[in-house]
Amino acid sequence: MTKQSKQLMLIITYAVLLLAVVLNIQLLLPALRNLWAMVSQVFVGLIAAFVLNVPMSGVERGLNTLAEKRGRKAAKGTFRGLSLLITLLVILLVIVLVFTLVIPELVSSVRVAGALIHEKMPEIQAFLASMELNADELLLQLDSINWEELLDQIMTNAGSVADSVIGVATTTVGAISVFLVAFVIAVYILLSKETLGRQAKKLLYSVVKPAAADSVCRVGGLISETYSRFLGGQCVEACILAGLMFVVFSVVGLPYAGLVAVMAGICSFIPYVGAFIACAVGAVLTLLNDPFQAVICVVVYLVVQFVENQFIYPRVVGSSVGLSPLLTLLAVLVGGQLMGVVGMIFFIPLVSVLYSLISEFVHRRLADRGLKIE
Repeated sequence: MTKQSKQLMLIITYAVLLLAVVLNIQLLLPALRNLWAMVSQVFVGLIAAFVLNVPMSGVERGLNTLAEKRGRKAAKGTFRGLSLLITLLVILLVIVLVFTLVIPELVSSVRVAGALIHEKMPEIQAFLASMELNADELLLQLDSINWEELLDQIMTNAGSVADSVIGVATTTVGAISVFLVAFVIAVYILLSKETLGRQAKKLLYSVVKPAAADSVCRVGGLISETYSRFLGGQCVEACILAGLMFVVFSVVGLPYAGLVAVMAGICSFIPYVGAFIACAVGAVLTLLNDPFQAVICVVVYLVVQFVENQFIYPRVVGSSVGLSPLLTLLAVLVGGQLMGVVGMIFFIPLVSVLYSLISEFVHRRLADRGLKIE
């Protein structure tokens, strides 16, 4: 069989397979959904492993340094399991701390609101009395209501609500199962990341040319290093913002300083706009306590947030990924416009990677042309 005949047979085989898939697409959809569910769990696990690897690597380096100071040379990966356990415990501690601060403050605010409503009840009653509602007119309006139709609407809406509740419960259970499977995948990846990296590298070099494989490895290493520095810088920036909020709120004498500080630190992972969620929470809680202090709370928060956005965030996070404050701000604006919150978070390291690759290309082209521009 000639080479042209083999190519023709290959094309015919692909065409037949494609036609079979198109004709039986309804039968393949459940299998494709299951396959997508499996792939999404693996993808979420990879993202979780990538994020957890940043603090885990820092803890592992610290443990290795501590062992070396004590004269014990630890092999690579000796403290891997302990580092992962410490990282997970710290994350759990932060979550518990947030709930410990938020829930009591919310309960206290609800109690204050209840007491305020009870105190203002005479004024509320006087307002209702001033409306001069006519009892006979009210009875006529009640008689004009079609109660059977109203009952049918209530039952229909109740069924829709029940369906919505069941749908939300099913979605929640599915999300929890995806999270658990992804978490297990992330743990396995983190505990054996060197072995998996070595196997992936072998596979890459076995299927593509060495020059292309070198480029892929170089770009992959640049992406990993950039995103690791970004996450590290983001954690530092969150701690700075939380501390700054706590100090300023405490000095001014505003309530809920600890709660607002923790919320601001957590929400700051959404660049520039995420921390305003903490402002809304703090303003609402302060409003229930003292409306005048709520205004002061918003003003103080906005001032601190402006200082942090303009002077701290671009230098801490931008410098961690090698971007100027202007490029950091542009990355956040473009990412938010294209992909919303996710774009705001991940466009800064993405722009940093593109900036590094473009810089390498430009310098290489200038060197090839014998040009040197200062």
